[in-house]
Amino acid sequence: MLKCPECDGTLKYDSRLKQYICTNCGRIFTREELIKIKEEKIFKEKKKSKTEEYLNWWLSKKERR
Repeated sequence: MLKCPECDGTLKYDSRLKQYICTNCGRIFTREELIKIKEEKIFKEKKKSKTEEYLNWWLSKKERR
């Protein structure tokens, strides 16, 4: 089941409109928008993870001094 990227509500597919509608906030998404949002989220998470790894490495080097 798909979740709304805005409010985490449930998304229902409207075959007539060919869009996803959030049952909680009413926001409407196309399939392409949902794919783009998911890709951006994955990219941000990877970047955050790499930043945290580097920061942990850098701090561990500082603690050894």
